[in-house]
This record gives sequence, structure tokens and C-alpha cells, in this order.
Amino acid sequence: MIGGSTEMVPSVSASVPECEPREGLEDKVSTLTDKLDKLTEIVGSLAERVLSPVITVPTGVVVTPGSVQTATPMPDAPTIEGMIPKAWREKVDAILGPDFRLEIMESSGGNYTLKFIVPPQWDRRVGDQKTMMPYDFSTGLIRRATDVADVLMWSERIRDNIKRQFNNFEPMKV
Repeated sequence: MIGGSTEMVPSVSASVPECEPREGLEDKVSTLTDKLDKLTEIVGSLAERVLSPVITVPTGVVVTPGSVQTATPMPDAPTIEGMIPKAWREKVDAILGPDFRLEIMESSGGNYTLKFIVPPQWDRRVGDQKTMMPYDFSTGLIRRATDVADVLMWSERIRDNIKRQFNNFEPMKV
């Protein structure tokens, strides 16, 4: 019915002409299938590499998903503490005290990042900071050209910051 009328719509029938197979079509489909299988294998291999990374961390531990293997340690590897120049350590000891630990890391442009680890008695962390960070620390950029002056500046800043919270702060004498 069309629009409420009682007329019937005539049926339409169409026939699809028979297609004759093209010559060599089966060979082309077979070649395409082979190439698709090879491509699928390559993509699967790449995905496996991406999903199963091998990470080498600086500490000498090789980590792969599901396994941890300890690599052979480097012989006579110097400790980070041993790499702190004597002039830097003397400045820190004089301003903050010898109970402040130091860690040095290379930074960009031949500079360094110096981490001042605050002793527990002068811990400035509050609330959630105590559970999020293992210890209180401050970090400063030490430029190669002005290294001793930078260590002095950061030591004084850290001392002043600690004194704001602990007015009885005095560096432990060497």
C-alpha cells in the first residue's frame, strides 16, 4: 500500500548476469593471500617486541617482563659519594654539617645536579609527603664554571629554608 491507498506496488525482479572468471584471478588471490600472511607475521613479530621490552637499568639489572636477572657488577666502580669534590663537601659541611648526604648526577651541558639529602632530625616533609618520598631532599644545578659558588649558594638556601621551620638549626660541627 502506498500512502493509505489500496494500490499494490508491483514487484521488481532483476537478474544478475553471470560473470565469467577472469584468467589468472586465482593466482593473484593466492599471491595476495601469501603476502598478507607474511605481513601479518611481521606485524605480530613487531608487536611482540614492543610488548616484551628488555630494559637495562644503570645499576646493572636487566629487566624483562616476568624476570629479573642481576648482571655482573662493574669491578672497582666508584661510589657516588666518592665523586663529590672535596671543595664542595667542605662548603656543605661548613654551612649545613657533615650529616647531610650528597648525591651527584650529570646534567645537560656538562653541568651537574647535586642532591642534598636532609638528615631525619631536620626533615621538612609534612602529611602525605612523608609516604610519597623516602626522605627529605633538595636539588640544585651546579654549573661547571661556577661549581664551588653554586654549592655555596644552594647550601645557604637550604640552610635558610630549614631555619624557617626549625629556628634551632645549627650545623653539626666537623
